[in-house]
Amino acid sequence: MNYLSHFYIDQKPDNHYFNVGLLLPDFARNHVTIFPKLALFDKEEHSQIHAGCMAHYAADKKFHSSDFFEHYTEAFKTHLKAAPFSDSFQRRWFLAHILFEMMIDRLLVKHIDGLCKTYYKGLDEVEQIVLGEFLLLNQAKNPDELLRNFNHFRNAKYIFQYIDNNTLVYSLSRVLQYAGVGMISLEDKLVLRQCIIELEESIFKNALQIITEVKSIF
Repeated sequence: MNYLSHFYIDQKPDNHYFNVGLLLPDFARNHVTIFPKLALFDKEEHSQIHAGCMAHYAADKKFHSSDFFEHYTEAFKTHLKAAPFSDSFQRRWFLAHILFEMMIDRLLVKHIDGLCKTYYKGLDEVEQIVLGEFLLLNQAKNPDELLRNFNHFRNAKYIFQYIDNNTLVYSLSRVLQYAGVGMISLEDKLVLRQCIIELEESIFKNALQIITEVKSIF
């Protein structure tokens, strides 16, 4: 699942440190591993961040083993396989997985009033020094860089822009580049943009039903 989906499923109202823990396992993937064992923390905020991380792992396990995930990722893969990407475009199966999860976030932004606003408002309440302490306790690599990335993430609020096709394509291209797939050509970006339109008009046509199915997994 993507960031907003984790928040939608497991958020604890006004528990901003638990909620920031929900994003850390993916957001800080290349910086730190949050060990799935109960650690001893001096601050309650640290314990709540850790609990949020554990909730993230548990939700991912349920989601990725569900019939819902298998059905829709297969449908996305079939659609992308038939799309006229260039021969140099690789790993469509990986794109299908990422696009599927980001498009669930897109549905949540469009159809759950105030969810994304509440999400970012809570992140703004997280004190950088407390999050930094947690990262150090978990022996994070380059914690200063990670904190800069976190501050950019909560200030840019780019999940709001998932509703824009061009912005979603840009975000997907960044994920693919970060994963080592490489740069996407302009021609392939245009194909991907058309795929997003077609998928939303077909497989994801009934948005509220999709959101209900996501919720039912948990």
